[in-house]
Amino acid sequence: VEVSDIVTVIHGLLDICSIISNLDLALHANTWKFLIKQSLKYQSLVEEHLHHGDIINGLCDNLLASFDNSVELAEQMQRAELQESTQSPEYKLFQKHAKMCRFFANTVVHYIKEFKYFVTKHCRNFHQLYLQIISKFPPSISAPALPSALAGELNAAALVPMDAFLLQLLSLRSFAEVVLQQNLRLTPEHELPQCVLLVNILGQLAGQPEEVQQLWYSGSQFSEDTPRLPLYQAIFSSFHRCYTERGVPVLLPGVMLKGQAQVQ
Repeated sequence: VEVSDIVTVIHGLLDICSIISNLDLALHANTWKFLIKQSLKYQSLVEEHLHHGDIINGLCDNLLASFDNSVELAEQMQRAELQESTQSPEYKLFQKHAKMCRFFANTVVHYIKEFKYFVTKHCRNFHQLYLQIISKFPPSISAPALPSALAGELNAAALVPMDAFLLQLLSLRSFAEVVLQQNLRLTPEHELPQCVLLVNILGQLAGQPEEVQQLWYSGSQFSEDTPRLPLYQAIFSSFHRCYTERGVPVLLPGVMLKGQAQVQ
């Protein structure tokens, strides 16, 4: 089989995915699975020829779409007081979209892992993806108030894979340059997610090689480097910009009685 034929098939599958995304969830997922499977099967032959940007953008867009659909359905169920009805059509549809969300999140992580040095140009997209997802979870003020059962399913579908997502990106200088840039301009609802991102990076660095730690801790060292802040400075600077959240009272557990906080 000619390499060009394999590449054509993979790119053709990508085109099909964009067409069927709103037609059938299962078919859409299975087509993506086959696309990724073929990309990995012939990885050494096709990795320099694939349109990695188009594939990554497709995965990220589908992840966000399925995540947004899940959040919207969860909010609708909350308003209609259907969150306890696990047999309702709304809940089953919510589960389908949450499952798709988890699938795309895990697939993005897997693709980055396998084609890491071909996707470095897209670190800005990865950064925005992380912020958009984190902004829908507490303690973000834009996070919807959802019942614990639905919130738990959303956590499993999107928030948990974000840890693995972040772990794959830590060693990429281009990701550090995006995240630690000095004059980072964010929308107000993304200021706290940026701070959460930086703190999560700090939490993951302990298990990383020294060169990865230095990439984040030291900031830019030479004039020819793309300017980036040291991680700790970036954290304090980011927290300082969380004006709205810092103005909200912090509720702490009050007097404990039999394991329960009596007041806040």
